[in-house]
Amino acid sequence: KHDKRSIHWFVYSHPDRLMLLCSGKDYSCIQSLQFMPDKVLKMPDFDPEVAKGGKLDKSSFVPCKLYDKLCCVYVFAAKQELIVYQLGKDAIGKLCTINLFSACDTFAVSVIDNLLAVHNTDSRISMIFDVWLQQWT
Repeated sequence: KHDKRSIHWFVYSHPDRLMLLCSGKDYSCIQSLQFMPDKVLKMPDFDPEVAKGGKLDKSSFVPCKLYDKLCCVYVFAAKQELIVYQLGKDAIGKLCTINLFSACDTFAVSVIDNLLAVHNTDSRISMIFDVWLQQWT
């Protein structure tokens, strides 16, 4: 089986065997693939919101596993939001949206166990979020 498409960039997480691919003529579509020992699981495409006239940037995406669920963390710097998508075999769902409340455009994201650490690189402030608690607020 072949799938031919132009790829602009990709991000790979080895511990989760998860790859995110950016495709589409305007860098707007994300495709996720999970590599298993006997097959490659292709998940549905999804189109994260992007700033007007902007493109999806490789540094804004973090593939990870939170609470044993495959996730894609997207830093939408233009809206000061962190959006967590849950990746499934048949569907992609928005797990939660976290407001970052910062006047900065530069963020880095780390995953520690099931927590998200968001580092504001301009002001040197780090914030820790638990997605499990965020989805109920």
